[in-house]
Amino acid sequence: MKDATEESHRKPRQSEPRPRILVIEDDPYAREALALLLDYYGYDVTAASNGADGLALVTESGPDLVVTDWRMPGLSGLALCIALRERRDTMPIVV
Repeated sequence: MKDATEESHRKPRQSEPRPRILVIEDDPYAREALALLLDYYGYDVTAASNGADGLALVTESGPDLVVTDWRMPGLSGLALCIALRERRDTMPIVV
């Protein structure tokens, strides 16, 4: 018998579409670690190292969810969230 925790962390089957997550993080170690973890749990992960590149990727790839850092050089997390809301007002953003 599987417990609820094990069942909630299962990877999707190959035939199921993988939810797309965009990770925007200027720290390369944090970005890579988060991308690897999300990929392990079955998500289709794209990563960007700054807000401007992340914003361009939102337009290109149309992710289902964005995970972003708050403090980044250039386009800050706050400015990024405002720009994302202007483009896709219903897309979830995790900071």
